[in-house]
Amino acid sequence: MLTYQNLGGSGEMAFSGYRNNAARDAAWKVTDETGIGNKAFSVTPSFGAALAMLKGGRMLQPQLWTGAAGTAKDRDALRVVARKAVAAF
Repeated sequence: MLTYQNLGGSGEMAFSGYRNNAARDAAWKVTDETGIGNKAFSVTPSFGAALAMLKGGRMLQPQLWTGAAGTAKDRDALRVVARKAVAAF
C-alpha cells in the first residue's frame, strides 16, 4: 500500500481535481458511480480501470492495471473491491 504525506490538500480537492482532469481526456470514459462512498466515479483509461471514491473527507482510488484499454467488465470487477474498501472507512 502506498501512502503519501498530506501537503495540505483535502480529499475533496483531490477528488475534484482527478475527476476534472479525467473528463478532459476523451479517451478516458468517466462514469459517475452511485452507492460507493459519498461520491464516486470510474474511468477506463488506456491501462485498465480505476475508481475514485470520497468518503468522510478521504479519497480512495483502487486501480486495475491490465495493460490494455479498460472495459466495462474490468470496471464491474473493480466495483466489488471498491465497495469493500470504502466500507472500511
